[in-house]
Amino acid sequence: MYTDVLQQVTPDIIPPRPSTALGEPHISIENFKTIGSYSWQRTASKPTILVPGAPRIWTEPSLPLQVPADVNNPTIDKREYRLAKMYLLPIMLAVPQTFEWPSVDILTDRWALRRLLGWAGGGGREDFRIDIDLAGADTLILSPPIGTPIRMDPRSVGVGFEHATTTAPPGEENSVPGQYHRVAAYDMGGLHCVVRFEVDASLQATEPNSGHSASRTLEILKTPLLDAFYDDIACITPAEDLIELKTKSLRQDGGGHLGPWGPRYEQMFLGQIPALYLGIHQGGIFHDISKYSKEELAMAHEEQSQPGLRKMVDALVDVRGLVKRRVLEGHGTTFSLICVQKELKLYKRRGEGVLPDEFLAYFSVGVFT
Repeated sequence: MYTDVLQQVTPDIIPPRPSTALGEPHISIENFKTIGSYSWQRTASKPTILVPGAPRIWTEPSLPLQVPADVNNPTIDKREYRLAKMYLLPIMLAVPQTFEWPSVDILTDRWALRRLLGWAGGGGREDFRIDIDLAGADTLILSPPIGTPIRMDPRSVGVGFEHATTTAPPGEENSVPGQYHRVAAYDMGGLHCVVRFEVDASLQATEPNSGHSASRTLEILKTPLLDAFYDDIACITPAEDLIELKTKSLRQDGGGHLGPWGPRYEQMFLGQIPALYLGIHQGGIFHDISKYSKEELAMAHEEQSQPGLRKMVDALVDVRGLVKRRVLEGHGTTFSLICVQKELKLYKRRGEGVLPDEFLAYFSVGVFT
């Protein structure tokens, strides 16, 4: 986890800012806009994405429904991990080059924000590491380190539930199940963020995607690590049709379907997913699917999430300022944020950046002028 981190350099400790009872800003997401999307494709060798891609389509199941445990599911495939250091590269290929990258304060996957939010809210139990690069003059890029494992709970049935209740969108039969991602730009707590997140399903197929045939002509962009196929006719699925799919065992339910589900609300908040479909099961057999809107979840969890959201935003502001200062002092542009036993520290990192140089140039003012 730390072999490429310069631990002999004294790290900077990032303490949570103290809370004050009055006058703290309410953290909300403003100016939300989907700027790209893609689906991973089944390929024998080189990783490939289809832009804009489409999510799987929700199909109301007959209950009871039995699904296998995820540890026995051969369809689980996290393609980003094939890209090693270039975990965020699909974002750069899925977003139009005309996007104003120099205006971005934070570029990240939702994974990193959820780790920081767990630390900030006091509920995070695991140590973690986030690699951080400074791109251009002002943009922090946050990425998991190389080799971050996919941890699978042997009791989980979430992937099986997703596959049993969704179907492939028309014309995307070659897409990898469960591997549709969206990229959104939004303002949060004074930071202009670009965030990638996975989406489980949509209520319906999107026109004209639903009328496409497998023989349609696609443009292709090849890079050394990743190929991208572009469908200029397809549309990005409307945000209001998106669904987050989750499962919960009766033994976890504690008498109420929502239970202690604040972290799930926070996950939906960071991607602005409008609906949650929660499958309640016992031993992998589902007898109930409860459906909640984002507004219903906000009523139950928004206020209790605010202290953690504020501390997360404060930490991002502090880390960004500290990284920029260390860059000016000649420490390079690559760092790692490491949390051990709930203490967050910033270290200098050896090695290459998290994006190829040609894409890092997008964050410099004047590249596309």
